[in-house]
Amino acid sequence: MANSSNIGRNFLICGVLLGLGAAAGGVYVMNSTSHDPLPTSVQGGDERSTALTEKSVKIKEEAMTARRIVDVAPPLEEAWIPRASAKDGKLPRFTPLFFAPSIWQVPDAAQKKNVAVDLMDAGSRPLHKVVPTDPTAAAVPVPNSWFFSYGLDELLCSPQALTTDSDGDGFTNGEEFLAKTIPVDAKSMPSFVSGNDIKMVVVGEKHVLSHLLELSMASNFDAQNVNITVLSDAGVRMLQHKELKVGDKLGLGDAPSGPLGKDRFEVVAINSESNDFGMPSYSVTLKDNYTAVDDEKQIKISSGSKGRHSVQDVSVKLRLTAGPDKGKEVTARLGEEIAIPGFTGIRAKITSAGKKKTQVKVSVNGADPIDVPGDSPATPKKSSSQNKKK
Repeated sequence: MANSSNIGRNFLICGVLLGLGAAAGGVYVMNSTSHDPLPTSVQGGDERSTALTEKSVKIKEEAMTARRIVDVAPPLEEAWIPRASAKDGKLPRFTPLFFAPSIWQVPDAAQKKNVAVDLMDAGSRPLHKVVPTDPTAAAVPVPNSWFFSYGLDELLCSPQALTTDSDGDGFTNGEEFLAKTIPVDAKSMPSFVSGNDIKMVVVGEKHVLSHLLELSMASNFDAQNVNITVLSDAGVRMLQHKELKVGDKLGLGDAPSGPLGKDRFEVVAINSESNDFGMPSYSVTLKDNYTAVDDEKQIKISSGSKGRHSVQDVSVKLRLTAGPDKGKEVTARLGEEIAIPGFTGIRAKITSAGKKKTQVKVSVNGADPIDVPGDSPATPKKSSSQNKKK
C-alpha cells in the first residue's frame, strides 16, 4: 500500500512539473505571438476568404517580428547604457527557454528597455565593427557568430572586444578578423605589416656617432702618399694616419671592427688634377667597409680648408610588438637590412632616421618605406597659459 502511495505521489509531482513547463511555454508563445484566434473554417464567399487570408498573413508577420526582435538591437556604442546593476560593465546573459547560450539582453535606447537578441542568428545586427589600418577604408562589421565560433562570446558586451589580444601574439582580435586568422591560436598570425601598421617600435633615442675626415696638405701627393686626420664632430683632432698608399686601410679608432674599427676605410685612389686657375688640386677616394648606405660606401675628400668629409653612423634599437619573439629588441644601422625574428622570410631595412622617433622609416622586403612609431607617445607640451596659471 505504501508503495502504491509513493508511485501515485511521484506521478503527481511529474504531472505538476509538466504542467508548469507547458504553462511557461504557452506564456512565452502568447507573449511572442499575441493575436486573435483564426477560425478553423471559412464561410461567406471569396471576399471573406481573402480578408481572412490577409489577416492571417499579417498576424504571421507580426509574430515573426515579435520573434525576430534582433532587428531592433542598436549598435553597441548607442546601446551602452551604464547601469548600477551591471557587474564590471557587462550586460547579463538572458536565457528564456532551455538556457539558450546565444540569447542575450541588449539595451534598446528607443524602447528604453532590454530586448532579447539571438546573436547566433545570421540576421542579428553586429554589435562591433573593426576599422582597417587604411584610413580611407570603411569600418567592417564583425558578425556576432564570429565571437561564438572562437569561444569569445564573453567579449561581446565589451567595447574593447576587438582591441583585445586574446591569444597574446601581439595582434588584436580585430586584426585577426580582418586577416582571417584564428584569434585564440598564437601560431595563427596576420602579416608583420598591414597597410601602414608595422609590428615594431623605436626604443629610446637613436644613437649617432659623428666624425670628420680631413685630407692633410702635408701629404706627399707626388709620391702618391696621403695623410688623413680624424677629428671629432666638434673639430677636435682625434687620430692622424700618415703616408697612406692605395690599398692601405685606416679607421676612426683602434677597435677591431665596427664603426670605430681600425680597418674600416680603404684607400682606393689618390687623384691629382688642375683647377680652373691651373693650380694642382688633390683628392683621395676611400671605400667605407662598414656603412650600409649605398651612396656613402665610397667617399671623396678634396684637399684644402673645406676638404673635410662628415661621417655619421646612425643606429636604431627596435622592439617587436607581435609574433613568437614579441618583446625582443634588435639594433640596426641606417641602410642595414636585418631579418625579423619570428617571421620567416621577412627582412627590414632602415631607409631614413631623422632626429625624431617618428622620422624612422623601414622598408620591408623591398616595399615602400613606412613610419615606425616610438615606444611611447610624446608628452604634450604645456601651453603658455597653463604655465602662467602655475
